Amino acid sequence: MGINCQTCTYCLKTESPVMFRCGFEYFQKPPSERRPERLDHYPQVDALGTCAKWADEVNPLLRQGVES
Repeated sequence: MGINCQTCTYCLKTESPVMFRCGFEYFQKPPSERRPERLDHYPQVDALGTCAKWADEVNPLLRQGVES
């Protein structure tokens, strides 16, 4: 898999196969503090785009948080 928005753990999938929304700020909050907002609140990104905040979606701890 390539390093792009389509494979980023912070990516919020939409109905479009080529445009997504970046949920980086959303996923930086602890799961108990996350409150979803309308998709237009999150920056639109191209599926093949990338940034320095990219994180591999195979790491499930990024999505779920550390539960102890």
